[in-house]
Amino acid sequence: MRVLVLCILWMAGLLLPAAAWEDTAVGIRFAAPRRWEARQKDPGARVRFVAPAAPGLRSNIGFQIVDLDPSQPLDEQQILTVARRLASDLQDYRMLGSKAVSVAGLDGHRLSYRAVVKGKPIQATQVFAVRAGRLLLFTLTTEPDKHPAGRTVLDSMLSSIEWLDEPR
Repeated sequence: MRVLVLCILWMAGLLLPAAAWEDTAVGIRFAAPRRWEARQKDPGARVRFVAPAAPGLRSNIGFQIVDLDPSQPLDEQQILTVARRLASDLQDYRMLGSKAVSVAGLDGHRLSYRAVVKGKPIQATQVFAVRAGRLLLFTLTTEPDKHPAGRTVLDSMLSSIEWLDEPR
């Protein structure tokens, strides 16, 4: 029975090692989601991973970098500012949760919310941390019923983060 399960998982690609995505200028490497398309030049993101085609909105995870004043740590006020900006920019915005997290050894924050975008309900989770004066932001955007599966992919990606040599 175990052999059968392993064969099925292998055939589905779930036992294959994930390809790594890295940015040496930022000093980060992480596992790219299996079978998700990487879009390197997607507006607003350093890279965006898009889930395989399925009915409805295709889940995606974007990775953005924003240069910050290195003397400013990520604090509660900045997190509230992000949440307020989201609330003003999105229709039917509803905060689902916000909490401090660790992102590959860095202090970070996770923010989850629902909203309506172009008439469609979405659920998003954003995870951010500051490293070397840069805000590193991972954003999962998906339909609410696809969010648990997308969240698993996001968490796997975050747990695979490796810091390369000091960023340039």
